Amino acid sequence: MAERVEFEVPAATLARAMSGSVVDDSDDFRRHNLGWLLMCLGNDFFRRSGPEFYRRGYTGLTKAHSVVLTHLPLGGARVTDLARTARVTKQAIGPLVTDMERLGYVERLRDPSDARAKIVRFTEKGLGLVQDAREVVAETWSQYAEILGEERLEAVREGLDEILARLDQARDD
Repeated sequence: MAERVEFEVPAATLARAMSGSVVDDSDDFRRHNLGWLLMCLGNDFFRRSGPEFYRRGYTGLTKAHSVVLTHLPLGGARVTDLARTARVTKQAIGPLVTDMERLGYVERLRDPSDARAKIVRFTEKGLGLVQDAREVVAETWSQYAEILGEERLEAVREGLDEILARLDQARDD
């Protein structure tokens, strides 16, 4: 289950925000915090890669589908396991799986170890998408490397990988 995070906003800050007299650096903060930067980069990544997937015949995909595409093991998984791995709820991942099933990228099969459960796995079309994604992602990576440099971009990737690994470790402890 996704962890709920609550933020406390000091009463004075909230009062300034409500009156419209928020400190002058609020816009700067909002545009340079890590969440905003990651969101913008994710949007740009999809803007760059989306048309190439479409050109290759993978239609109907949205950014939301990337949750399934990047977390579904090639051997398949139960929806509950997929949701846990993706750090979302079963209720959030279920409609995405249904939509991707409708588009022909995944299928649901009976779990041989539990007849009540279903395994979600890639179809042939979905496996083609996963394979083609290597090339599309590599092209997008090289575009970013032109901007930042290969070494700095690799350092960013390593840092983000480490953050996620530590979050996974903390979640599992």
